[in-house]
Amino acid sequence: MFDAWYLLITVLIGISIGILLSLLYKRSLRSQQSALKKEREDIIAEARKAADVLKKEAAVEAKDLIYQAKSEAEKELRERRHELNQLDRRLRQKEEALERRVSQAEKREHELNKREKEYNSKERSLQDKENHTHQIIKEQMAVLERVWDLALKTPGTNF
Repeated sequence: MFDAWYLLITVLIGISIGILLSLLYKRSLRSQQSALKKEREDIIAEARKAADVLKKEAAVEAKDLIYQAKSEAEKELRERRHELNQLDRRLRQKEEALERRVSQAEKREHELNKREKEYNSKERSLQDKENHTHQIIKEQMAVLERVWDLALKTPGTNF
């Protein structure tokens, strides 16, 4: 019986030690699991922080790129406006020069028309005077012919 008690006590001690070791092992596993869980949470938190930092950096970089692109576009727009203003100014100058030339040509044309009218008027006047002079010459010739005829018919004139 002693052996049976001894065996029973040994088995009970073994079971107790097994249960105790099992509890200690479970506790150790829980502790490790809890440490791993905390480490995982810390890693996730760090990753989130790093992601937030990266997002912020990316946002700042994107804003900077947008600002640079906007500045470049505004600069290009100013340059184009300046070029357009220069072209507009040159066009207005050419238009003004052309208008002056047209005005001068119109003045010359008006002066030439005026001179042409004066010339035509003088020419008509001279033509009228020439016609009048021819008429007077014809009349004087007719008078001279009659005087000549009379002189020839008059006795005592020798020509």
